[in-house]
Amino acid sequence: MAIAHAIADRARQQTTTTGTGTLSLGTVPSGARGIVASVGTGKTVRYHIYASDGTWESGEGVAAAGTPDTLSRVTVFANSAGTTAKITLPTGTHTVDVTLESRSVNEMTPRSLSLGNGLTFSAGVLTIDCMYSTDVFFVYTLSANVTSVTIVNAPERCTVHGKITQPGAGGPYTLPQSAWPNGTVLETAYYLNTDTIPTRFWWTTTDGGTTATLECNAPFSITRAPAISAGAITVDAAGISDVTVNLALTANVSSIALQNVPADCRMRFVVTQSGGPWSIAASAWPAGTIVHPHALAPTGTTVIEWETRDGGTSALARAPAAFAPALALLPLSPLIPLPAGRWFDQCLLSAAHSTLTGVAGRVDVCGLLRPFDVAINQAGVEVTTAVAAATGRVVIYGATSAGVPGPLLYLGTADLDLSTLGFKSHTLAFTFQAGKLYYVGFMHGSTAVIRAIQGYSLPAFGLASSTATAPLSVLSQTVTYPNAPAEFVFDASAHLATRAAPSVRMRVA
Repeated sequence: MAIAHAIADRARQQTTTTGTGTLSLGTVPSGARGIVASVGTGKTVRYHIYASDGTWESGEGVAAAGTPDTLSRVTVFANSAGTTAKITLPTGTHTVDVTLESRSVNEMTPRSLSLGNGLTFSAGVLTIDCMYSTDVFFVYTLSANVTSVTIVNAPERCTVHGKITQPGAGGPYTLPQSAWPNGTVLETAYYLNTDTIPTRFWWTTTDGGTTATLECNAPFSITRAPAISAGAITVDAAGISDVTVNLALTANVSSIALQNVPADCRMRFVVTQSGGPWSIAASAWPAGTIVHPHALAPTGTTVIEWETRDGGTSALARAPAAFAPALALLPLSPLIPLPAGRWFDQCLLSAAHSTLTGVAGRVDVCGLLRPFDVAINQAGVEVTTAVAAATGRVVIYGATSAGVPGPLLYLGTADLDLSTLGFKSHTLAFTFQAGKLYYVGFMHGSTAVIRAIQGYSLPAFGLASSTATAPLSVLSQTVTYPNAPAEFVFDASAHLATRAAPSVRMRVA
């Protein structure tokens, strides 16, 4: 087994050094070898001094080449006075030997510790007595939370291997990374199993415990099942780089807190719904997360991947198309670039407009796909039948990877006054990007009537039946005005409508 110092046969020298300082090495007795010549310069050795007055000292020091060679007296293990202090060498000639001390034998002897045999636990403190062995193994079944690990009598070089198990009934208990001694640096992901799987730790030092490294058999991946409380969920990554989060939605999620995220980490949120549809707001993800538009399946499972390469300072959240409702590919409209000052709306065909009676809190949208970038500076609706105190606001939603309405991109900052006839608009600065699908519409505050786009002027999302005469061309939902949802949360069974769509007139900037 390993020992923490150099050894050599017949390494003996004399010294005339006095006092308690470093020994200057002199004569090599007949039949012996010089200490530095035997072990090399800079090597740690165990020594025994036989003083000229009959006193003695055993300890550990460092041999160094020089003129003359020297041996420092770093640590005293024992002396003739019964202490661990350096003896004061008198005038005379003293003999110094390189030895194999009883402590050296202890270092070469592996130790197997258990509770009551080198291992104690009291008031949250787990004490491990290495007994100066360089190779220590202990087995411990947790009986309470461990708040501190104390390692004593560790030689210069020492490895402590621990096998920690949970008790089953009464557990699980904790042993946090912070419990390990000061100076301990974690070299692998830290994790304590909470089930019947043993957790193994390797604590290694090369300087008697002043500094140390810690490793454990952390799993490659873990699974979490967080609960939603007041719209918030918390996920503890436990320092693991591959995390599966089984998230059963029973409410909308407005906040996601991620803890103990390592530098490189991927989390897969496996999302199911009960009693919804529910949503995860784009703003719910931690700061620094770029959220690719995505939709949650109202039934079945949606998998959202969250990835970081810097511990969460920046990250990406994205999801594959979890479901694909029967949405027709929107034709490009209009097909030519429009000059500044021209007006357009979401219609695809040159057809007469009809009217649409509002319902308080209802949001009606239809698709818009542009072949060219176009910036707008006004967006509004034409009031054909005014209603006292009636209001409304224009909304613009982005599309998810499934092609359905997703994140809210624009909501009018103030109410439009629909209590009088005429065109009512917001002033804004918004750009529709070429080839990108948007959903443009109106949020009604009352029952005022506005200009609308007839169904046959819009793409058909399907027919209600084989004999239906009006296609499903509008996506709609009702909320509390003026709180347009941050995520549209498309649900085909609830949001497809046969009504006309609000004609939102937009002016090219």
